[in-house]
Amino acid sequence: MNFLCRPIVVTAICVGTLAFGATAQTGGNGGVHRWERDLRDRLEWEVLWNDSPDSFRFPDHGTATAAIYMTSESLSYCSRDLGVCASYSIQDFHLHDLLRSEPRNSGKDDDAALLSFVGAKSGTPTARQPSRPTRIGPGGITGSLVPGGIRWTSTFSLPGRSEIVQRYKAMHPPELKGLEDWLLATFHRSTGYKSITIACFTPKDPVVYLYGDRPSKGPIVLSVFWDPEIEGWVDANRLAGMRDRAQTLELKGTIDSIACGTVQFE
Repeated sequence: MNFLCRPIVVTAICVGTLAFGATAQTGGNGGVHRWERDLRDRLEWEVLWNDSPDSFRFPDHGTATAAIYMTSESLSYCSRDLGVCASYSIQDFHLHDLLRSEPRNSGKDDDAALLSFVGAKSGTPTARQPSRPTRIGPGGITGSLVPGGIRWTSTFSLPGRSEIVQRYKAMHPPELKGLEDWLLATFHRSTGYKSITIACFTPKDPVVYLYGDRPSKGPIVLSVFWDPEIEGWVDANRLAGMRDRAQTLELKGTIDSIACGTVQFE
């Protein structure tokens, strides 16, 4: 789907040197496990919203192995099990925009495919330039330190979409009240809105999806995100009109199935 993502601001992608890099090099593995969880959560969010990169496929038996490369600016992965290589920007210590992706259809193993995928863009070592091996953490995770980042391999489970839907339905995000207050202050009946339904979300989600009931103007789907720089919610994008009606109704179905609340405009 990939149409309501946050706009990419190239000058804002770099966030400086991450503490994770130093942690990995000094033997701790907490940072590695945190970013593995963030990647898994992002993949689940993409499955939920049918917004996975082109060529993504659900892994056999729900388990996938991926080679992962991370710098202060981005996290990239390649996985034969998932059928794709993809790269995400890092902002505010979370995964944000999908920067690029391509099918994972070469005969190389995941690590070699990853080196080829990121090396063409960022000048990281290729398979002919092996980086120094390391073991991250006690007993830990085999990986390699490369200039500007770290590379490792991980295996994780990925639940089916129905299980992801059930997990989101059970959420009670503490940020919900602030979002409801912002919607009440920003939108009102005079703008054509009768109500706005909010899909459940986590703080890691790149955007939150909303469905607007507008009797005189037709249905609309909005995406919003929390901007820590301004400490407020931002209206990222909107989808409405007959041309986008099928996609709007598809998103409405997901929003209704995991709704956290509805703001009514009197």
